[in-house]
Amino acid sequence: VSSALANGVAEEILYRGFLCKRLCSKFGTVPGLVVQAVLFGLMHNALYILAGIPVDFSYHLLMFLFTGTGALLLGFLNEKIYNGSLWPSILLHGMGNFIGSLCTAFGLY
Repeated sequence: VSSALANGVAEEILYRGFLCKRLCSKFGTVPGLVVQAVLFGLMHNALYILAGIPVDFSYHLLMFLFTGTGALLLGFLNEKIYNGSLWPSILLHGMGNFIGSLCTAFGLY
């Protein structure tokens, strides 16, 4: 539950609420969405590196592609479908984190 609330809300406010909105206003919607998605994907890779968790390159690649694609879709959802509202992406991100945590806790990965 804490992962769903804390990480989902904090990451959405930072990446889609702050970063994406500034990048989209400065460079346009599509470039802004792509850059925030790349940064979001790289951040998830950096967490494994900084924590010293040994994973191979294919894991890093999949993590980057999965989280980056999710960030791109959540950014598109916010900017193009819900007129800049963060609520849809906060709810989806929180649910994704919650489900991922349950899968990890019960070995369903």
